[in-house]
Formats: sequence, structure tokens, C-alpha cells
Amino acid sequence: MKKAAILFFFLALSTSACGILPRAAPTVQPTSTLPVLPPIAQTAPAIAPLATWTPVIASPVPPVPANASLLSEMLEAYSESPAYTILLESVVMEGDAVYADPFNSQVHLLMEREQKNFIEGLNEIEEWRAANMPDIRSTLDAAHQVTLNDHSLVSVRFEFYSFTAGAAHPVSYSKTLTYNLASGDVVLLPDLFTLGTDWLGALSSYCLRDLQERGVLEFPEGAGPTMGNYASWTLTPEGLVVYFDPYQVAAYAAGPQQVLVPYAVMSEFIAPQGVLSFVQP
Repeated sequence: MKKAAILFFFLALSTSACGILPRAAPTVQPTSTLPVLPPIAQTAPAIAPLATWTPVIASPVPPVPANASLLSEMLEAYSESPAYTILLESVVMEGDAVYADPFNSQVHLLMEREQKNFIEGLNEIEEWRAANMPDIRSTLDAAHQVTLNDHSLVSVRFEFYSFTAGAAHPVSYSKTLTYNLASGDVVLLPDLFTLGTDWLGALSSYCLRDLQERGVLEFPEGAGPTMGNYASWTLTPEGLVVYFDPYQVAAYAAGPQQVLVPYAVMSEFIAPQGVLSFVQP
């Protein structure tokens, strides 16, 4: 009986031991296959080389000439209808284009404007002229005078002579140009004087007195202190010259008039840093 009990004990212990042993984990099969990625490139991308830089070297600007090389040039035009002949003596500057070209352009514009105005006036009377005086031609002539070519300043007077078919007599008038080579600008009359001063009144007073003393003043209003009366002027070594066309201050028979105004007369009005500071004695 004792042996049977012991045998039963060992059998129960063996059965219990077999119940607590760990089971092996089941094998999991993959449900899908991941794509194989290509390896990342380790080489840096090529960079295009920079364009070669070439420094720009500016051409040296030629020095401003103290005086210009000026030549005469003849401009001619001819037409049958309207009937006219144009013969103009102009001026052209030679030398460095930096300075010559702008000056020549200003002269060209002046000449072109006078020709245009002349021809437009003839168009208005051409029908009458052709019917009444077919053999008479209108004419426009011009001559020039350089009054100053120094201190990088060029001052020129152009005197025009215009005759229109059917007119009693020809008409003369002046156009002027004063040019600063250093600045490349046309010099205007107010540029010569200090802003805010009565330079125009002083200029008018001197001209009126000069014309009166010479006995050629018939129309004082033509030399009054207005800019229109002093549109034609040039510079000279001695002073400022003002030009008055026929009928402006005197009758046609008296001819055009001009007044030389010494720089000393206008000294208190001259701009200290203006162009006259280099011209006046």
C-alpha cells in the first residue's frame, strides 16, 4: 500500500512538470515584399563654372577745349513750288565729338527752324504768287559772325535776310547762340546774372540811354525790360552785345541796331560762379 502511494506521487509530479514547459513561438510568414531602394549617390552634383568677369574700362573724356575749331558751311535749297531759293552760311565745329556734336546739333536745329518757318509762310501765298508774279522767287539768306570763342564758350550771331515774293522790301533779323562746351548747355541770358536781382532793368536802362544818345531810338518799348526784347544777344571780350531787329527800336530805314554793354556796367549783377566770371576782364 505504501509503495502504491509513492508511485502515485511521482506520476502526478511528472504530469505537472510537463504542463508548465514553454511552448515554441510560431513562425510568422511575411505577407508582402518591400521594394529595394537604390543606394543614395554620394557624389556631389557638378556646378557650372562662373562666367569670366572682364572689367569695363571707360574711355577717357577728352579735356574741354579752351576754344573750338569752327568752320563755315553753306546750306542750299531750291524749289519751284513754292518758288524759293535758300542759301545759308552756317557754322560747324570740328574736333572731339563729345563737344562738337551737341553744338552742331543746336546749330542744325536753329537753321532748320528758320527754313521751316520761311517755307510755311510761302505756302500760304503760293497760289497768289503763281498767278500774279510767276517769275519772282522768294529768298532766304544768312551769314554768321563768331563773337566769342574762348574760355570754353562759343557765341555766334546769325543774321538772316528774308524776301517774300510780293513784299515791298526784304527783312533782316538776328538769331543768336551761346554755348558752354564745359557743361554742354546752351547759355541763356538769365544764366549770366544773380537770381533775384534787377539785372534786366539795369540792362534795359543802359540800352535805352545808348540808343537815345545815338539818336536812333524811335520806339522805346522795343528796348523795355522784357525778355522778348532781349532774345538776341552774344558775348564778346569787351561786353554783352544786344541786337535789335528793324522796327523794334527804330524804323526800317534806320536798319538793325545793336548795343555793346560793357561788363563793368553790369558787374554788380553778374553771377559770381557764372560763365561771365571767366570772360569779363
